[in-house]
Amino acid sequence: MSHKSKVSLNEQLRQEFFSRLAIGRSRDLDKRNGLDTRRLIYSWGSYKTYFKVGKRYLAWCKRQGFRCRTLADCRPYCDLWLQENIQRGLSSYTLKLYVATLSKIYNTSSDAFIKTPTRHRKDITRSRKPAVRDKNFNPELHQNTINFLLSTGLRRNEANSLRGDRLFTDAQGRYMVRIDSGSKGGRPRDVLIIGDVDNVVAMMKAAGDGKVFPNKLPTNLDVHNLRARHACLLYKYYHDKYGGPKDRKDKFFPRGEMAHKAVYSKKLMRLVSEQLGHSRIGIFSSSYAYYLTQEDLK
Repeated sequence: MSHKSKVSLNEQLRQEFFSRLAIGRSRDLDKRNGLDTRRLIYSWGSYKTYFKVGKRYLAWCKRQGFRCRTLADCRPYCDLWLQENIQRGLSSYTLKLYVATLSKIYNTSSDAFIKTPTRHRKDITRSRKPAVRDKNFNPELHQNTINFLLSTGLRRNEANSLRGDRLFTDAQGRYMVRIDSGSKGGRPRDVLIIGDVDNVVAMMKAAGDGKVFPNKLPTNLDVHNLRARHACLLYKYYHDKYGGPKDRKDKFFPRGEMAHKAVYSKKLMRLVSEQLGHSRIGIFSSSYAYYLTQEDLK
């Protein structure tokens, strides 16, 4: 007697996410062409994260004794899982990731699930305090790498993918780096080099058309912390060059714990955000500006 082969829930999940992969495509270009990018996955990092969280949900369904043979069978229990995790006190950022994962699995809007707590800047812990990984990292052995990232603000994947021939000078004679690989959503951009320009130029010229970091960045290097410090240095660079907010419309008043730290220029925030590869100016104040105070802008 022949039996219909059974596909495990984890394998169904893998196949579902694998069918959404758009590796090598530009999310920015897809958006401009009118495609619905919400259902697609543009990086292996995102794929791995969604897959890990998705398996967590399926394992929870199994522990509850739900008789789920397909992903569709698990759909009615999404809100129960989210509610349980809200009651457990998981951070709003983790809960948003859970909702995003469920949205990917079931190809629906996040509005289809229960509302999770609002995210607040004070809840962000990434790169704000010393971490376990910091104990095993000696900055003196990687000073050139640290200075490189402080001067460019690249993400880890961007730095690991960067080749030396992406160095160029703009119309003003400033050294720039062309980012066209490893960026989020495949969105290319040109990055202004500030700070230790000579170090960046020397490392890129030495790499030629090869990778600047052929052995990749150390895994215990806090790249996001360096990125935040670069963002603050870049904002100050633009502030010194163009001045502060020109009028009230240009003023950005941070809220919450940042309310009295500084008043920013929306135009300068946009310049910095675009250099970092973001499209929303609020990202600067919410995720990067914690090293910048009003005293720095005098």
